[in-house]
Amino acid sequence: MADKLTAGSGSSPRRRSGRKAAGKVLVALAVLAVMVVAVAGVFYLAGGADLIASAASSSSPVLTAVASTVPTLPAGVDENLAKRMYAEQVESHSNLALLAQGQFSWFTIDKVQIKQVKGSTDSTEAALVSITSRLKDGTGAPGVLLFTRHAGNWYLFTMTGLRPASTAGLAEVTNAVTSLQASRTPAAILVDSGTGVTTFDEGVMGTIASGQAANQDVVARIMNRSVRKLTLGKPEVGVNTVSVPVTFSGTSAETTGSLVLIQKTIDGTDLDFLTSFSKQ
Repeated sequence: MADKLTAGSGSSPRRRSGRKAAGKVLVALAVLAVMVVAVAGVFYLAGGADLIASAASSSSPVLTAVASTVPTLPAGVDENLAKRMYAEQVESHSNLALLAQGQFSWFTIDKVQIKQVKGSTDSTEAALVSITSRLKDGTGAPGVLLFTRHAGNWYLFTMTGLRPASTAGLAEVTNAVTSLQASRTPAAILVDSGTGVTTFDEGVMGTIASGQAANQDVVARIMNRSVRKLTLGKPEVGVNTVSVPVTFSGTSAETTGSLVLIQKTIDGTDLDFLTSFSKQ
């Protein structure tokens, strides 16, 4: 009986060894917890908190607005004039697209008519520059470049015509706008362009005006008829820009330069804008 009581009230060797093992496990877990806390602290101090925050927010990224610089309009060009210049080039989109694609071989300057704009308050002059174009497929057509002069600088508004009553080939797709109509507002011109464009892009407006104001030498020579032909080379395409190499020839020595265009998709329409006749 005593042996049974001793055996029943005491601990067996197996239980004692189990308790010791459990104690060791608990101690190990405690040590591991301390190590995890320590490592986490080091990770946090080393910038790990930033990585955690970044991962937590990756499903909802923060959008940062990218600021765009709008070129300052040159002297003599107000917002309405810049809008009209922009809208007229949108309306000339077919011709400008062919220019950017390198589809023109040459232009000849056939006639230059400079007239005072009626009703203008700043002695504004308009120049109708009659041209003949030749396209890469051998077709050709007459057209008109329309410039106006403000504060001493000439600005291209339209590249019109270039499609006779009966034609074929590439000339068939040129647009046939005939003249700048002062009675139309810039918004009305955009509607008439048929492009679906309604937005006035301030960055493009400023680039067109400032680029032309800074490059007046070639245009001045077109106006005085010393440049009578523009022979065009293969366009050089950059990031949203196209530079068409040009040889300017006429009564004076030949010079080289380029017609510089910028490209932008506006209201879902890919557009080309002529920003300068530049001389090298």
